[in-house]
Amino acid sequence: MSERLGLEAGAEVVVRRLRFLVDDERVQLVKVYYDPGLAAGSQLERPVFIADGVHAELRRLGVQVTRFVEDFQGARLPSREEQRALQLPSGVPVTRNIRTAYAGDQPVEVLDTISNGEAVSYRFEIEV
Repeated sequence: MSERLGLEAGAEVVVRRLRFLVDDERVQLVKVYYDPGLAAGSQLERPVFIADGVHAELRRLGVQVTRFVEDFQGARLPSREEQRALQLPSGVPVTRNIRTAYAGDQPVEVLDTISNGEAVSYRFEIEV
């Protein structure tokens, strides 16, 4: 993920891990990656709930997200770890989506999301 942030391959990154629930059902596992230079001293590098959201924290750091690029990776059977973490019955697929947030041309955040394939749907709206 360091390369998606414009860093050298294998460079250290800040990682936030999230789990999303709907009606007490686990539906998504998310890892969010940041450049340590950007996140230094902010709530982004601490394991805390950010009440007004990470993009508000980015704005406090002087970063305005201007666009997102979504890379939908498709559906597959989950790993054992994913199946356990999402509490999925056997045979239920997961989907993977990688979203990169940009401030101008600079990538500032990468989300790697694993979703319960039976509980999450995607809608993309593209203006041309």
